[in-house]
Amino acid sequence: MGGAEIALAKERDMWDGVFMDGFRSGTSTISYYQLESVLMDFPRVLEAGVVAKSDDLTQCQILSVYLALEDGLGSDADYERFTQEVVHYVREHFSLRCTIDVKIKEKLPMTRSGKILRTVLQGWN
Repeated sequence: MGGAEIALAKERDMWDGVFMDGFRSGTSTISYYQLESVLMDFPRVLEAGVVAKSDDLTQCQILSVYLALEDGLGSDADYERFTQEVVHYVREHFSLRCTIDVKIKEKLPMTRSGKILRTVLQGWN
């Protein structure tokens, strides 16, 4: 990413002159922390990290949800069913219409104090 691209990316993350650590939904912003807190209440979820990325084709944001689970998912059908349940759960709590991409990881990147490293998650997008 060049200097101009970085400046544009940072400008998109500014809202009314304030850096927003969240996801825009219509005219409001939902913080990543709010989304992650709701996901932590979902069965089997040990860790949750959320980041958004822009889809240049549709000019919309895509919500990327990263989860670490208590136990693995057996088959591809289990994986598909679980991810669809997570999408439905998030939509139910926040009334989002955007694309939600759920990814299961063994462990999420964290600081020594236990905070999710969203910069690493952005790199995974």
